[in-house]
Amino acid sequence: MNIGDKLKVTRKQFGYTQEEISEKIHVSRQTISSWENSKSLPDVTSLILFSDLYDLTLDELIKGDENMMKEINKNDQLIKETKFLGHARLATEISLSSAILLYLAEQFFHLQTSSWLLLLLITNTIPYLAINKQKGQSLFVLAKQQTLRKAVGVSLDIITGFLLAFLFSRFL
Repeated sequence: MNIGDKLKVTRKQFGYTQEEISEKIHVSRQTISSWENSKSLPDVTSLILFSDLYDLTLDELIKGDENMMKEINKNDQLIKETKFLGHARLATEISLSSAILLYLAEQFFHLQTSSWLLLLLITNTIPYLAINKQKGQSLFVLAKQQTLRKAVGVSLDIITGFLLAFLFSRFL
């Protein structure tokens, strides 16, 4: 039995109307109808409210409905991917910042090592290496976009810093 059928049968066993349930769950009657007809799935908060209202465990409500289990697994996977992307992004930010600082240090001390270029190369490959590990096409695109946005943001911060330093040196 899918979750929609389970919600409808349980509601009728308790003698509630869709309107009464909608008031208790804090959603519209149309939403209750949509869930009961399996046109959409309830969110976790609503499932918890149903569980309390009908005195059922979440397992009793959810298990047996393959669509609901797939939705939960999809959300769980999305959370894992988001955490993973956060770690890859942090590593990229650290590498990019280090490359910029190394470049500035080389310019300040008139060194010609160009080691900042190697660090910049590493900065741009971190997300791609991380994505190969996860093997997710959507993550690949997201990591690339986040890396480009961060690089532009850091570059603008550095330019602003130089301009402010220049202005302060002129007027002080």
